[in-house]
Amino acid sequence: MAKAELYKITINDGKVMLRIPEQLVGAETASMDDIQAELHLRNLNYVPEQLLEIYNRTSGEFDYLSDVETNDYTLQIELSEDQSRAYVNIIPPSEESDPLTVELIIAALEGKNIFQGISSKNIKNIIADKIYYEPALVASGKTVVHGKNGYPELLFLPEKSRPALGTVVKLEEITVLQKVEEGQELVRLMSATMGENGYSITGKMITAKSGKQYRIRPGRNTRYNPEGTHIIATKSGVVCLNSDSISVEKIKVVDKVDASTGHLRFDGIVKIRGNVADRCSVEAVRIDIGGSVGKARLRSLGEIRVAHGIKGAIVQCGRSLHTSDMTDTQANVGEHLLVDDFVLNSKVFCGSTLQVTAPYGYVYGGVLQAGNLILLPNVGLPGTKETKSDKVSEENSEPHTIIEVGITTNNRKQFNELQK
Repeated sequence: MAKAELYKITINDGKVMLRIPEQLVGAETASMDDIQAELHLRNLNYVPEQLLEIYNRTSGEFDYLSDVETNDYTLQIELSEDQSRAYVNIIPPSEESDPLTVELIIAALEGKNIFQGISSKNIKNIIADKIYYEPALVASGKTVVHGKNGYPELLFLPEKSRPALGTVVKLEEITVLQKVEEGQELVRLMSATMGENGYSITGKMITAKSGKQYRIRPGRNTRYNPEGTHIIATKSGVVCLNSDSISVEKIKVVDKVDASTGHLRFDGIVKIRGNVADRCSVEAVRIDIGGSVGKARLRSLGEIRVAHGIKGAIVQCGRSLHTSDMTDTQANVGEHLLVDDFVLNSKVFCGSTLQVTAPYGYVYGGVLQAGNLILLPNVGLPGTKETKSDKVSEENSEPHTIIEVGITTNNRKQFNELQK
């Protein structure tokens, strides 16, 4: 058996350590003469009694034998886990021959591949103050600074109602109909920042992530200022927000739409305080209804909001539709449909998402289609329980609920053309 397998001498933190494996019966054993010869060859002092104790113990672990006697400083270099900082632990000799210098410590750092962020000032202070037997900071990397996302400051809102600066703002969720004047600043656009790269003490580059620009464009009756930092109203009216644009529209307010008022068509925002009766139609850029909608027609380029439900209507909406409930309705929504309570026997298509928000809400009957996502708490009438006796009759009488998701508007048009 090789000597290296019979015993091991190592130096750790200025201490001579000796390991002698457990001796097996009949196996070759470590020679005391060989151990002593290696200690003398390496000029390592030891106490013979301590050596004999370790030799007889044969614990198989590294045991302390003696301290290394040297006239040189021992420099122990320690790195933080993320390699952003380096520390030196200095163990002085019993008798100093050569003084400790900045160059010696820097050489020890470079021996550990540390070239960046070395602080000569810290090293000089450590030497001058004789900071021994404890880790002292000697090198620091540069902390990466990630870029910040851009965001809008909604100047058209009253100051107390504005979202906090720097927060994520979803324009379509802001429902306030705010009046503005021509030339008024509507939005201040805060640009994203690039960030600053960092590096570790070993020279590894840490790349910063750039912030994302907030995307919003001027719509009708609005424009950028010459610097491109603000969006300004070019006409007086009411602010109309979409998912990625802002416009200023005229507003028309009526109490109701029925046979006495006739059909309503307006190139702006229509706000109806009451209901929309059967056989009536409303067309506008945006429609806000405080009551309910019967067997009518609604058509909007942007958003439609109905407070008390839709029953039997035909709805075309360019952006998003929000209503409390929907029954026997045909709706084609460009982006998002948000229903509070239920969708009953309706045919609905959404370009993006369809959601019923109430925990007790449900869908029952009809066809529901969405391009990206459908979120439903329940499918089927709440509180109904199926039994074996009426299972066959229910299959014949109950309407089917068809749910389709994942086909966008353009893909569905192409599919329908191929079927023809």
